[in-house]
Amino acid sequence: MAQVAFIGEATLALGAALAAPGRIRWRTVLRTAEVAGTDALPIVLLLGVMIGVILSVQSLPQLRWFGADLY
Repeated sequence: MAQVAFIGEATLALGAALAAPGRIRWRTVLRTAEVAGTDALPIVLLLGVMIGVILSVQSLPQLRWFGADLY
């Protein structure tokens, strides 16, 4: 039930912000987005490497079937 209340409050806050965009502190919004992006970089890189390894392992049988092999 708390999640529904949170979604409702977030929707109301978004509506209020869209109704009066002059009240938005854009510098704070942009700074928060910048910090969140740089803080997320290590986990994004780790996930990218892990997904690449998984794709390479799963594609090995198909590549062997077409004649490609690891050297």
